[in-house]
Amino acid sequence: MKIYTRTGDKGQTSLFGGKRVGKDDVRVEAYGTIDELNSAIGLTIAMINDKGLRMKNELVKIQNDLFDIGSILASSSKTLNLKPITLKSRVTEFEELIDELTEKLPQLRNFILPGGGKAGASLHLARAVCRRAERRVIALAKKEQVTSEIIIYLNRLSDLLFTIARFVNQQEKKKEIIWVKSVSGSQAFNVEYLQNVYDRELRDDVISYLGEYRFNLQKYNYQLRFSTGEDGLRLRDIYGGEALSSKAKRAIEKRKRFGEPVAREEAELWGIISLEDQLRFAQNGDTILWASPTGPREEGYGNYGFLYAGNVLGSGQSLHLSMTAIRIEQPTIAQFNQAFAILSGIRTDFDSAEDFLQSPRLVRGYIGVDLIEEVLHQQFSFAKNKSETVFGKVMNKLSPMVEEFIKLVKTAGRKEKLSTFYALENYALELKARYDSGGEGRVIFFDDFYDYRLQELVRRFGHEPPRVAGSCGPSGKTRSNGLFNRDFELLRRAIFDLEDDDFGSRQFRCPDCKETNIRPYNQRLPACQHCGSTSVAC
Repeated sequence: MKIYTRTGDKGQTSLFGGKRVGKDDVRVEAYGTIDELNSAIGLTIAMINDKGLRMKNELVKIQNDLFDIGSILASSSKTLNLKPITLKSRVTEFEELIDELTEKLPQLRNFILPGGGKAGASLHLARAVCRRAERRVIALAKKEQVTSEIIIYLNRLSDLLFTIARFVNQQEKKKEIIWVKSVSGSQAFNVEYLQNVYDRELRDDVISYLGEYRFNLQKYNYQLRFSTGEDGLRLRDIYGGEALSSKAKRAIEKRKRFGEPVAREEAELWGIISLEDQLRFAQNGDTILWASPTGPREEGYGNYGFLYAGNVLGSGQSLHLSMTAIRIEQPTIAQFNQAFAILSGIRTDFDSAEDFLQSPRLVRGYIGVDLIEEVLHQQFSFAKNKSETVFGKVMNKLSPMVEEFIKLVKTAGRKEKLSTFYALENYALELKARYDSGGEGRVIFFDDFYDYRLQELVRRFGHEPPRVAGSCGPSGKTRSNGLFNRDFELLRRAIFDLEDDDFGSRQFRCPDCKETNIRPYNQRLPACQHCGSTSVAC
């Protein structure tokens, strides 16, 4: 069989199904760049040493994914007998692998140049080709129907390739080279090199906020780590590696500026410090127990609390904490005391929520979440809750729009970002109501999430949603009822651009009219923006 056919000598090629198009057609550009990405990954596989067998196997799986994606993109015929592919589970696998490898890597505090060893440099090249493939597919999607799963897959794949590149360089003892910014240096690489951390944290904030406050989920999982940094051995988040104690102190200072109570926040800070002291002697498999009873209703807290349970993975000065937060409706202090005594084997006679907040327990040995939930169901009242199933269905429909929102917050103004997030909230509530009423078959979905669809979603649902007690998101009125300062800080900053400037916090309350002021970036306010009082002059 001859490899050449001469059918493309006039600048045209055939799609699956027989349709002839120009070789510069946007569809050909899309699947052609996927092929280029596949080849770049093949080159990488040839360069990884034998010790990197796991990475080789993962990259081969990715090559098979890319062949499937190329086949879909190369077809314009709806009658072509191609089985639909589901990439959603692969995206989840990517995120889990990214988190696992990130735990083993030094914290990324600076921008790095693409390079290292041959395998690492090749992976960086593949990452750049992956970004180009993503752009080509998005260009195609603006003209023709393309499943959103392909775009999400490519977006997460570029993050994975970047992480594997760093990991392979570390394994081969190839030093990362820090980008030295010139006087006229651009910030253009900020998004490219650090957006995988930013995007994942913001995505988790959006999903967690909707789950906790709009669906009242009884349980959610999250990760922490206990590791050494410039500030010593500390309990940290898994994204930027910031110490939780630093976050707690920042939350306390902000509440003080607003004249709000800080007893719970100070108790949480002492709890974090106490847990850090206990983790210094932790062993692999040990269990963490921590409770957050209901906050004061007059401060806007909802009538629910949390039991936080987790297990320690690893040993020494680098621990991974796999945590589960279990929501409990209308709990009492006495019930928490009883549950803690059963689970930890240590009797507690605490009188207040603050006592629990500042007293986490590290229990020797493994206690599974199933057993913990069984004990909690004996001590507390749990209503039958189908929210997790409904939430999964709703997020399956919303996930493309969440990805679009994450892209939008980097360029849009505050009003547009807020109305877009309102639209996500309201549309989630609309879908929840229809699923709850058994009307799944009658739900109209906005499956195509590109600009005109997103704009339509904002036009229909971009009004302020109902507020809920305890909500601390953009539409809420106070902070979370949870530990670890789960105040969705990145989500709030992404929408309102409220990061501190040279003069400190940009958000504060007028002592006279009690309204919130927001200073322009790096500018002082001569008077209150609402009542004109000079008491806030700064």
